[in-house]
Amino acid sequence: MFVRVLASRKFLVFIIALLVLQALWLALSFSYPMLWDEYYHFGLIQFYGHHLNPIITNQPHSLDLYGNVARSPKYFYHYLLSFPYRLITVFTSNQMAQVIALRIVNIGFFAGALVAYRQAMLRITKSKALVHFILFVIVLLPLSSLLAAQINYDNLQLLLTGLVLYWTLRFIQAKQLEIKWLMLVVGVGLISCVVKYTFLPVLAAIVVFLCYWIWRTFRKDTWRLASESFRALGRWAKLGLVVVVLLGVGLSAERFGGNIIKYHQIDPQCSKVLSMERCMTFSPYNQEQTLAKQKQASHTPLEHGAVGFTVRVWFKQLYLQYFTTGTQLGPGWFTTSNALPIPFITMLVAGAIGLGCFLLCLPKLWRRPEIQLSVICIIALAVALWLVDYGKYKTTGAPLAIQGRYLLPVVPLGMLLGGIAVRRVLPWRRLKIALASLAVVGFIWGGGIVTHIVLSSSDWDWHNQTVIDANNAVRKVLNPIVL
Repeated sequence: MFVRVLASRKFLVFIIALLVLQALWLALSFSYPMLWDEYYHFGLIQFYGHHLNPIITNQPHSLDLYGNVARSPKYFYHYLLSFPYRLITVFTSNQMAQVIALRIVNIGFFAGALVAYRQAMLRITKSKALVHFILFVIVLLPLSSLLAAQINYDNLQLLLTGLVLYWTLRFIQAKQLEIKWLMLVVGVGLISCVVKYTFLPVLAAIVVFLCYWIWRTFRKDTWRLASESFRALGRWAKLGLVVVVLLGVGLSAERFGGNIIKYHQIDPQCSKVLSMERCMTFSPYNQEQTLAKQKQASHTPLEHGAVGFTVRVWFKQLYLQYFTTGTQLGPGWFTTSNALPIPFITMLVAGAIGLGCFLLCLPKLWRRPEIQLSVICIIALAVALWLVDYGKYKTTGAPLAIQGRYLLPVVPLGMLLGGIAVRRVLPWRRLKIALASLAVVGFIWGGGIVTHIVLSSSDWDWHNQTVIDANNAVRKVLNPIVL
């Protein structure tokens, strides 16, 4: 009965509805700006709302608050969202209404990502129950509802990542070379890179894997089969695919190619594009430069080496952020909370069991190309983020910008690999059901929106008495149960 419920389409609808309801509550409750640079994203959306051309040839001083915008390789989200923003401004000039409307668009991105990841994961396992269980756990992670509820490019990138993974798996599982899936992977993958360039290592891993797969499977017949597959498509399908590929190649070439040629970096430092004085108005850059100068002046050695940083700082901060909450109460004034213990410990135990089982099963699981692809994507993104974070730590002596949400695009894959391994290692059906039931109870007991309501205060809410009264009433009910 338990497995049938998990596998049902009604449970999938419940999962998506739960995500939407949680995120809507937060979008309508928490004031602007929210924790993860919502001011940055909304401000750039407003700017592009008055400019049809996404390419900035001469950055105005009004944008210096956001650092290097003219050559930033993470701009396309803001440009795309400028179009619904234009529509919203036709009906209202109220900033609160505009922010809430754009937050709802982002909730739609996250909900779409759940559907995309479901389709991708069902290409790796046939168990709908396992896939739905993983999606349910993801929705109950406090980070998920907080991210979905705000204006943030991670929501769109999550959707595009899920789609690219799905198309990649469709391509390698096809009985013949189907060029449409490959063109979608390349075109949308490159577009995703200019939404947020942290997708680059994932796309690179996918492209390298696909090159190996194509060579091993089709060898000298590759070009002939690709030509036949393309000719078999309809006229509009051909046109659409070519447009997507050209758009992805064009946007990426302009941004990444231009940056490499002129600045010799994919994401050039702000001071290479603007003057140091202008860059210092961007608070993250200001903080990084100030700490770097202080470290150089004091000659203080690093507290941790590479291993110590990874184990004691990096892993800890990444993991903690999946279970905490916070907001921005004023310029440069951020507040965050400790994690509620039960969901925090539940995931820790479940993760340890899943990882242990996966390592035991790795020799057998590795034979499947879908598993190989998943592992390579996870490692590529994790290593790329670690290199950036450790580089900043060596320069400044402080753990800056370590964000758990940056790994969220590969978290569903990691959970799925652990779930597949647990099913193989534990043969007892009742034991697996019991463990899954305990995990569900642990995540519900303080997970999801409960974390945000219980650990927040009325200072975080919109200045609306109805909103404040509603949240205070729910806090009074939940606090005795959860805390």
